[in-house]
Amino acid sequence: MLPSLANALAAAERAAWDEALEPLIQAWRELRAPRLAALVTRASALTLPTVREGGKPLELHERWLRDAEGADTVTIGRLLSTLLDATGSPQVSERLKAMRAWPDDPRVVDRAFELLETCPFRRGVTEDGLPFEGRAVSLLAQIEDPRTFDRAEVLVAKTARAEAWHPEAIVHRELGAQLTAFARVRPRRGLAPEELAVVEALESRVERALTRRSAEVGRGDELLAAIHADPTDDALRAVYADWLSERGDPRGELINLQLRRTGKPSARERELVALHGKQWLGPLANAVLKEGQRWERGFLAACVFGPKTKAAFAAADGHPTFTTVEALELRTWNRKGDAHWLLMQPVFRNLRAVRGLREEAVLEALNEGGWPHIRLRTLGFELQRAERRTKKAERQLAELTAFPHLEVVELTPHPDARPEAEALAATMKRFRVTLV
Repeated sequence: MLPSLANALAAAERAAWDEALEPLIQAWRELRAPRLAALVTRASALTLPTVREGGKPLELHERWLRDAEGADTVTIGRLLSTLLDATGSPQVSERLKAMRAWPDDPRVVDRAFELLETCPFRRGVTEDGLPFEGRAVSLLAQIEDPRTFDRAEVLVAKTARAEAWHPEAIVHRELGAQLTAFARVRPRRGLAPEELAVVEALESRVERALTRRSAEVGRGDELLAAIHADPTDDALRAVYADWLSERGDPRGELINLQLRRTGKPSARERELVALHGKQWLGPLANAVLKEGQRWERGFLAACVFGPKTKAAFAAADGHPTFTTVEALELRTWNRKGDAHWLLMQPVFRNLRAVRGLREEAVLEALNEGGWPHIRLRTLGFELQRAERRTKKAERQLAELTAFPHLEVVELTPHPDARPEAEALAATMKRFRVTLV
């Protein structure tokens, strides 16, 4: 009977999963049993959740490399989950190189295969010319894991027809060269009957704990969905904050701080947003600019929407995080109907201020009946030269009848047409008009 297995079970009985993980991995190192490898992966999911930190990309990368030196079992799990929080293939390749100093761990094998199966980067190599695919295969060759051969064989077959320029071609070449060596790796011995009983007990406890964790996550998802459905209900936010705080999630602290705040944001609020705001934005992180963000009661309340790629736009399109946004400025995706149809989405129902529109987008909205789900108070848009505007358009802009709740209009005139803009502003009797 391996003492490490007994120690893992004792920790699992106390639900001390951080303590159970190290002896469980030690047992795998001694036996190299695939069943233990699967158990390690499942148990690792029960350790403390990863909290992604904010900062500049180079600083984050350097911090990752520092943490990788002498990393313990739990830290290795965190680093593996943030392996791709990098600017490209060279940084990931450098991280893979640092991982070679780690003790053998079946989770590293799983992560290496995820990289090889997805090929997340398309270009870039390290200073020695070795692409990240080669680094990942080098890791697999270093770690004796009997599971590697079967997974590599499948992947080699899958990448057999890859074009020469594609990263899959590198995967095919590098993995194919190692298949013979992978085939020689076998478990060091089978599980003895008493060890098998312990493994079964561990598997049972892990599955029960994962089921409970899933139910807890479901409760959090329910609370978040309720907040998105009714962003004005601060009682819901307070309940969600308590739920998060019980699980060590710093967003719970931010919500509580901002619910209690009566003045300007505190230094601690700014620190929390700087460290974790990108994680909390989720798919919106690549679509809203860092400048112009305002967080209120723990959620995004104002932002500048400026995705630089269609992929970033698609990821943010209709995302429920927008339901808490009250003020939106548009930087791009503002021509040929994009802005109007973007704002027609129900997730923008809590908007009270929209800025950065172009005149043609406002006219399109007026012709289409506006955005009836939005009680818009402030509208800011850019005016073109008057000679490009019809009399009907002039009248529509003066009245803005599709926005019955509108109070403030902010006009940005064409550089050569400020007097014309002032004349139009004078006809907007129903609003407080500002020329920007």
